[in-house]
Amino acid sequence: HKTRLPQWLLELVNRIGQGDTKTSPTDAMFVRDGKADNQIVLTVRSQGVLEKLKAAGCDVTSDKGKSTVFGRVSLDKLGTLADIAEVKLILPKI
Repeated sequence: HKTRLPQWLLELVNRIGQGDTKTSPTDAMFVRDGKADNQIVLTVRSQGVLEKLKAAGCDVTSDKGKSTVFGRVSLDKLGTLADIAEVKLILPKI
C-alpha cells in the first residue's frame, strides 16, 4: 500500500518510523507543526471513507472534490492513510 505514496513521502514515513523526526527542506514545504498537509485522491468518495480517514488521524480540511480531499495528519500517522483501501494516492499539498 505504500506505493500510494510518492518516493519522498515514503522516505519521510520511513524516517519517522525509525524515530528520525527531523524534516528535510523538501518536507518543510508541506509539514508544519509536526503535521503534513496532503491532497488525498480516493477511488470512491463517501461518508464512510471520510470516517476512515478521520479514524486514521486525518483532519479533513476540504472534502468538496469529487474524488479528492485535503487534510492534515501527524507525521507518525501518514503511512496509516496509505493502508486505507479507498486511498489511491497521497500527495503533499504545497
